[in-house]
Amino acid sequence: MTHSIVRLTPAQLIKKYSKPTIQTLALWGSMDTRNSLIISAAFHECQTLGITDVLVGDNADELFGGSYDVMMNKTYLNDPDGWKMKRDGMADLPFVTQKLAETYGITVHAPFMDREFIEWAVRECQQGDCVAYNRRIQSSFGGPFEEQPCGKLPIREAFSTVASWRRMDFIYRGSGASEGRIIEDFYETSVS
Repeated sequence: MTHSIVRLTPAQLIKKYSKPTIQTLALWGSMDTRNSLIISAAFHECQTLGITDVLVGDNADELFGGSYDVMMNKTYLNDPDGWKMKRDGMADLPFVTQKLAETYGITVHAPFMDREFIEWAVRECQQGDCVAYNRRIQSSFGGPFEEQPCGKLPIREAFSTVASWRRMDFIYRGSGASEGRIIEDFYETSVS
């Protein structure tokens, strides 16, 4: 299998994937739709390439402190019990990935959504296992390593590559789909 990159401007992403994404998910909202457009584009590329099964990381941020709510919130710096309560409350959120995948004939495999895995992670993984507030990571590919907060330590350490030690970015930024506020502005001005 070769590496594939989907190259679309934010305007092209919106034009091509808004209608099928909104119809599939029956939702309209800046964050949900914005993030789902990128997933739709990726699944469409998989369909084009004949890929039928995809491994996804849904729930990894939530279980291992990778989300900004848990990782970056200074409230939890010296409050491991508060961190655990917040993390545990996020450990089983719904994801739209499965619905989008079905639209493109893709079977999704989401190991971090497995009930037994969730129960294990909530029981065994504490704040110190998941989050470091002074880990040397990169803010940009090829850039210098700097001390920053980071989450998902079990995953970063298990799959230790240059890419695993980069900063956390929201999907629309990490995918390159963000260009200023074009996606947010589109949805904010298009809602009637």
